[in-house]
Amino acid sequence: MVEVRGKSGEIRHLITRDWRFILATFAGTGASFLSTGAAPLTVQVLSDAGFDRQQVGDLATIELATLAVTSLLMTSCVARLSRRMLATVGVLLAAVGFATSALSQSFEAMVVGRLISGAGSGVAMAATYAAIAARLDAERIFAINWILGGLAVAALAIYLPGWIEGGNYPLAFGTYVALCVTALTPLIWIPPHPRPSDGSAPQSTRVNARVSNHGSPFSLPIALSACVAVLAYSIAEMALWPFAYSIPVESGIPYDVVNWVVGITALAGMIGGVIAFWLGNRRGWLLPLTLGSCLSVIGRWTYISAPNPEVLLTGSLLWGIGFYFVSPYQNGLAAALDRRGRVVVVVGAMMNCGYAVGPTVGGRVLQFSGESALIAVITGLTLVSLLLLLPAARREDRRTRASL
Repeated sequence: MVEVRGKSGEIRHLITRDWRFILATFAGTGASFLSTGAAPLTVQVLSDAGFDRQQVGDLATIELATLAVTSLLMTSCVARLSRRMLATVGVLLAAVGFATSALSQSFEAMVVGRLISGAGSGVAMAATYAAIAARLDAERIFAINWILGGLAVAALAIYLPGWIEGGNYPLAFGTYVALCVTALTPLIWIPPHPRPSDGSAPQSTRVNARVSNHGSPFSLPIALSACVAVLAYSIAEMALWPFAYSIPVESGIPYDVVNWVVGITALAGMIGGVIAFWLGNRRGWLLPLTLGSCLSVIGRWTYISAPNPEVLLTGSLLWGIGFYFVSPYQNGLAAALDRRGRVVVVVGAMMNCGYAVGPTVGGRVLQFSGESALIAVITGLTLVSLLLLLPAARREDRRTRASL
């Protein structure tokens, strides 16, 4: 039987004992944050540098699609190869891709850079997600990753535009290279494989319930439903995020105000991540997934239709909190479905597939149907996502209640 602890004692134990693992997994997922969370910055600097909208959209899709496909191809590898080694190779490859992009003098060369960085990010993300999935407190580790990712993206959103004004993309991608190189050292703390002394979960803080280290029996239909759910949610998310600057600016809100608001979106996300970290799965899966999805979609409605900076800021806060709250639960639920890490790696791939498709969907909807249609698309996809997650969430909730 697992010892029951108070919330504060359990969280303090997690941070003090496992800070190396937390730092290492954030370092491993950092390259994917540069490809996804920093997408508006990359889009803006490439636009300022003279690439047209079609080229910029294609570059974003190429990178994110490569990230998704690569991470999907890694599904079988993460159970057999050293996750530490894979994460290191992935981050190094991402750094090479960003360096190639910084040195590019043409669209074709930039495509090569985005392909390499996408592939590296996909390898690193798959290895890191598999390492986290082996733990029984996976949703909390994911929450911390999203919190740290929000801090990093907010810092980039606030400070980087001033450095790269005028389309200085070599400096922008050079910054990404430096961040990747910095991330290499903490990767030594990623366990190569789950420790056999603890079943499928390595030495870690345990959740406060009598649960099997191996989780629930694997169910392919439920796993596929969860994967499609995350795909739908991610399309809805990225249908707006790359246009987070252009929509309010075109509606008359000053660019410098929008710049700060976008940074605040990422900072606000930390609130959602902190709540998810503190709460864990104590209230099950269904309730947090529902609340987070609803909050994020309401925030996006408000953001898209904002007539002034105050309303834009309100939408930004709701959007950021909801997104960073629901995402750790989506990944944590996938980890609970299969502690070997296969499902969570596929979910990560589907997430990035959605991120790749989202800009194309959002751009075409905005061009041909307008902002009201974009709101409808985002709402519909988010609802579909939540409905598809219901079977997995209900099953894990029943299993947790039965184990108490």
